[in-house]
Amino acid sequence: MNMINYTIIIPHYNSYELLKKCVKSIPSREDIQIVVVDDNTLESPPTTFFWQDFGPYVDKILLKENRTAGGARNEGIKIAKGKWVIFADADDYFEPNAFSSFDKFLNSEYDIIYFQTISRFSDTHERSDRHVYYNELLYEFSENNMRTYNRLRFHFGPPWGKMISRRLIIDNCIWFDEVRYSNDVMFSTKIGYYAKKIFADINTVYCVTVTRGSLVNTQTIQSLRQRFRIALKQNLYLRERGFGDYEKPIMNYMRISAKYGLRYLFEFIAIGRQNKAKFFIGSGKWFSNMIEELKHTDNKGKYVVK
Repeated sequence: MNMINYTIIIPHYNSYELLKKCVKSIPSREDIQIVVVDDNTLESPPTTFFWQDFGPYVDKILLKENRTAGGARNEGIKIAKGKWVIFADADDYFEPNAFSSFDKFLNSEYDIIYFQTISRFSDTHERSDRHVYYNELLYEFSENNMRTYNRLRFHFGPPWGKMISRRLIIDNCIWFDEVRYSNDVMFSTKIGYYAKKIFADINTVYCVTVTRGSLVNTQTIQSLRQRFRIALKQNLYLRERGFGDYEKPIMNYMRISAKYGLRYLFEFIAIGRQNKAKFFIGSGKWFSNMIEELKHTDNKGKYVVK
């Protein structure tokens, strides 16, 4: 029986054509297991599509109810066989030399290796800035500098752009939150916490496609509330384990909530107090943002979108 070195887990929902592009960007190798988890897609029945277009070399899981991307990834983890687990989104794809970069670390003793990514708009293919912050974490990383070391392992939130030891996930019972927004934040925080050794490689392995109007780019009070709760959960998790210096600022959630009305601002303050929030972390940046927004208000104090 051939050794499986990599398990690629891809949650899928209503994006067949993009999914095909993603799967085709993965080389056909006997040591690679591809797991596609369909999250109860609403388009035409996916079974025919999966079998005809992918064939038996792709493991397919068809969920009978919508579990969100977090739930779909959890189902993929359950059948993962690879030494390393790599996550991809169905509308993204791997760069041509990605697996050559992965192979360099195949037998390494690291628990997580983080890689550089790029991002492009799906409609124009122009470069987006979605990847920039995460690449900056890689550029500043040093194994001998604990601040940059911890910033990388606690602030690189997305599941993509990294290869993760399956043993790290299984031994520590780490799962994704099954919620619609920010389902990956606690997963990434926990693998960072439990990892004994990490590394950053500056080779570009993955392209994130940014779709205007997607869940990541659409903001409602419901999505903002859920993201805020997850941010508080992450900060409390870090603080209770002695990593309070790496909590993320939350004042921006207050600023945005106020745009929906003062009652939401007061609601967010109450939620923060219930979760022992430190409101003024990064407040200097928050005040700078407020000053910038004042430049976009009219003389009656109304926000003007330009």
